[in-house]
Amino acid sequence: TQSLVHCLVEFCDGSLVAQFARPDMRVPIAQSLYWPGRRDTPRERFDYARLAEIDFRPVEPERFPAFTLARDALRRGGLAPAVLNGANEAAVDAFLAGRIHFLDIAKTVAATLQRAERDGIFADSITLETALAADRTARDLARDVMSNI
Repeated sequence: TQSLVHCLVEFCDGSLVAQFARPDMRVPIAQSLYWPGRRDTPRERFDYARLAEIDFRPVEPERFPAFTLARDALRRGGLAPAVLNGANEAAVDAFLAGRIHFLDIAKTVAATLQRAERDGIFADSITLETALAADRTARDLARDVMSNI
């Protein structure tokens, strides 16, 4: 049931907005693609009674190292989150293709972030073009990192 929570956004005033949906990424993906509008997607209706089953706990960094990497990238700002995303996408693709182990995903992302920072890819100037370029560069760096795993 924990996979019903797709995102939580905390605003500077301390209020929190949550998105709950069935554990199916079609709705969140459609929401991001059609923003600011909405598009009808094939899905079962959400059963709000299941909200009583949700149990939030502190994240255990040793069990979920990717969470810490994401938090650090957000704190770093600039293009770090785009680099993290590109590295993660490349690593997940490699995992799904059977080229790396599951635990290698976070290791690949961490090594890619380190290389990207060393290579000066974390520019503070963010445009759609620079974010897409950072994402592409991170995918290439991640593939290079994975070739040594």
